[in-house]
Amino acid sequence: CAPEGCDSVMVLLPVSNTEEGRLKAQKAGAPLPSREEMVNAGRSAILRRFTEAGFGDVESMIQHEFVYDPLTWTEKYNIKNGAVFGLSHGLLQLACFRPPTQTGLPATPWWKDSPKIQNLYFIGASTRPGNGVPLVLMGVEVQLENILNDQKVASN
Repeated sequence: CAPEGCDSVMVLLPVSNTEEGRLKAQKAGAPLPSREEMVNAGRSAILRRFTEAGFGDVESMIQHEFVYDPLTWTEKYNIKNGAVFGLSHGLLQLACFRPPTQTGLPATPWWKDSPKIQNLYFIGASTRPGNGVPLVLMGVEVQLENILNDQKVASN
């Protein structure tokens, strides 16, 4: 909460997870920027956009700020590679290309080597339907129905 007469702003700046960042730097033949360099570059870009959008010198108005970067997510919550939204957002990681919600599904030829394991279901940002709270909750609802059907339990 912001103090009386002040505002609170949350900014989300999508960035690569630590492994994607490392691979991009390696492919470009460039050194991997330090954590401080990445945070400073992101912060500068955000403040520049605020200025360009006509909000003035937002930086001078900041009284307190904190940053969660991929390393923070890894260190604080043990999220692999700091990938808080699950798999990457490349075309082959979206929608139906994400890993299925169960193993051994015949309609997914790219996962065909995955044997069916009874009573094993996947839910979360790295499986279908995708990442973000609304999609993950939709996935929970679908999987609940699948589990109830598999267990022959009527849903209410």
